[in-house]
Order: sequence, then C-alpha cells, then structure tokens
Amino acid sequence: LSGAPPFYGKNDEAIKASIVQGEYTFPHELFRDVSDDAMAFVSTLLSYNIEYRYTAEQALTHPWLAANCDHNALQKAKDGARGMGAIHDASSGRVEPMQL
Repeated sequence: LSGAPPFYGKNDEAIKASIVQGEYTFPHELFRDVSDDAMAFVSTLLSYNIEYRYTAEQALTHPWLAANCDHNALQKAKDGARGMGAIHDASSGRVEPMQL
C-alpha cells in the first residue's frame, strides 16, 4: 500500500526471521499516507496466529475493501472464494479459476 514491505531487518536473514516470526510494523514515515483501515486490513492477513488470521472469504468482506474496490470485481472475488467462480473447460476437462 505504501510501496514498502512491513517486514524489516538489517539483512536478508533478519528480514526472513521477521517474516517467519510474524513480526511486522507500519512505520509512520513510510505509511503516513496509508489509512488506518487499510493497515488494519493488511494486519488481518498477516496475523501470525492462525485463529486470528482472516480467510479469503473473511478478507473479502472487510470494510476497507468494500469502500475501495469496484463492487462487481469484489463480488466476483467473493464468488471465487466460495468456489462459484470456476470456469469448466469442456474440451480439456480442466477447471480454470475465473479471472478478475
């Protein structure tokens, strides 16, 4: 959302450790133009504890997405998360995900 990742470290190993441990921040100097709602949305996706981490379907109902995404595109994504957006290719027998 700001162009900067929320994971930091002095080197690649430190950054990797931050990711693995679920340690992230939104420093004001880098995220000052990002709304609190947007950062809250990202936090629900990055939650280290699986009990608190949003599923795709939960994420697609977040108020920030509803306020900032095209309604039709968001509905297609919700349908896809429920398995309703797959397209069956009769010629190959394959099921392809619907493109947004």
